[in-house]
Amino acid sequence: MKIAPFILLLAFAAMVIFIGYFMWSHRNRDFWLLAPTSTPSLAKILQYYGIFLILMGLATLIATLLQAVLPAVLLMIIDSFAIAALSLLMLVYSKF
Repeated sequence: MKIAPFILLLAFAAMVIFIGYFMWSHRNRDFWLLAPTSTPSLAKILQYYGIFLILMGLATLIATLLQAVLPAVLLMIIDSFAIAALSLLMLVYSKF
């Protein structure tokens, strides 16, 4: 694998892990337009979705480090759809 796609995949995996950790760590406090403290279902969604994104980001990171191109690309596509679905899901729970 060339160096530029390798670095980009590493950066993407790190971003997915960060987003997952952010969602998981904010399951008990209000942030942005979301209030998981007053909505228990949102807190559960943030908890499970955060764990899911962390695991998917770690899988992407491992596939990238092993230079398995096809699994890394497939995991990247799944990660992209999961993050897009997260943005739509958070619209449902926003406070506006």
